[in-house]
Amino acid sequence: PQNRQKGVQELDQVRVATTRKGNVLMLRETYPRRKRFYLETHISVPRNARVEIGGSGDLYIQGVTGAIDAKLSHGTMVLRLPEKGRYGIDAGSKFGSVTSDFAGKERRRPWVVGHEFSGAANAGAQKLRLRAGYGDVIILKIRQPEYPAAVRPKS
Repeated sequence: PQNRQKGVQELDQVRVATTRKGNVLMLRETYPRRKRFYLETHISVPRNARVEIGGSGDLYIQGVTGAIDAKLSHGTMVLRLPEKGRYGIDAGSKFGSVTSDFAGKERRRPWVVGHEFSGAANAGAQKLRLRAGYGDVIILKIRQPEYPAAVRPKS
């Protein structure tokens, strides 16, 4: 009971605030420093939304076809993107690695710390600017099975 009451008091200090500026929705999470919190937030956006994210912790993005600009001070960033899309990728990690299922050019920094990856930015390509201070950036393809026309599932 004592720990439960203390836990409830600490959770009461967690705040999630949203503000809207034009067509931009901003989400800000605040919680007491020096406390151990694992805050999991799920956000649904239209598929073609432009997404800008800054903060720390793990980040998972799936199926978004708009521009993505994400910067984490620490944590793992995982993007799952449609296999047949075109992407202009500009990704980097100061203390970690960048892994991509998509074609591109990678560059490691001297001293084996840090990693950068860039993919061709064709006209009309979805722009991805991804930065991690301490952590990894992982870009995966969402693979769709090929069905013969006769057995193609209805959507």
